[in-house]
Amino acid sequence: MLILWLSVLALLTTLPAARAQHVGDPAPAFALADVHGQPLRLSDFAGRPLVINVWATWCPPCREELPIFMHAQERLTAQGDDALIMLLNNNEAAGTAAAFLEQEQIQLIAAFDPSRQQRDSFDLDRASDVIRDYRVRGMPTTFFIDATGIIQAIKVGAVTSSELAELLTTIDVTYNANLRSSTPISQTVLGDIHGQIVLRDRPTQAVASCGDRCPELHELGLAEAAQPIGAAQ
Repeated sequence: MLILWLSVLALLTTLPAARAQHVGDPAPAFALADVHGQPLRLSDFAGRPLVINVWATWCPPCREELPIFMHAQERLTAQGDDALIMLLNNNEAAGTAAAFLEQEQIQLIAAFDPSRQQRDSFDLDRASDVIRDYRVRGMPTTFFIDATGIIQAIKVGAVTSSELAELLTTIDVTYNANLRSSTPISQTVLGDIHGQIVLRDRPTQAVASCGDRCPELHELGLAEAAQPIGAAQ
């Protein structure tokens, strides 16, 4: 038994060490595929704060927090912040994961497991290797990477809006959950009625009444967003 244990120990010590993925260490580089099958590399986002959320369609907590990330990205963009939120799918077929995001109208930067042809053509990684390099032990897991490429926080499990706001501060990002008239509005985001984002191309997603938010929406020039579901044609 002792000889067997020593043999296993010797084997483990000869294996290559996993790349850094702890708080305070550089985020492991990767190259995966985007929704169009084109290369999506960590280096593409150098110099910008980045949130990487590892998710899968089969993971209920992952699905539940996707709207929170969508909401946050829309608000950060409206604030003029250059921070980005990326979804890194956990080794599912790209078509399956992309179809789910489209169905749920989740419009975030997304990285998928590339096909063999894509890997060969662009020298891309397997998603399973990236997940291993980041040592993901639970789903979902979210990494908060600062503008210098250093991991400043890791959250295992689903996040709430308040937790996300607090975690974003670790990468020097202020998440303003309440837009005011002085806040720049992007071309896409109209406003938020009782916590629900209303998009310029999807006004029918507004709730039936904007309640005490109506004056604020009118001040922002968002009167058309205050109509009930199904009211717009």
